[in-house]
Amino acid sequence: MHALVRHRCDLWIYTTSSRSPRYIKDLFRCYGVRLGGAINQEIHWEWLKQQHPARRCSKYPPAFGIDLLIDDSEGVRMEGQQFGFRVVHVRPDDPDWVQVVVTEVNKGLSAPLVLEADTR
Repeated sequence: MHALVRHRCDLWIYTTSSRSPRYIKDLFRCYGVRLGGAINQEIHWEWLKQQHPARRCSKYPPAFGIDLLIDDSEGVRMEGQQFGFRVVHVRPDDPDWVQVVVTEVNKGLSAPLVLEADTR
């Protein structure tokens, strides 16, 4: 995450948690990561109520200006395909998940993100 911030990527958290956006941002700040914002379940539900039933999904990052979603849910990956938003599906048991994320992030950058050996 620090490498993404150094590369001037705007990081957001999109979660099904009911924790407040302020709590989420403060939690990440404790680890030295400054977030651009946080979307929790309440914010998502408010957006969802305004949508046509055909557009209802568990997460919809474009509604909040998020270009790329990184998620461990296979269902969210499938929703990305169905609703046309970019998702990197990471599996917690994949030892190379960081490189999977970096490869996908680099597709949207003019200058590639390079990880230092100690950032894994």
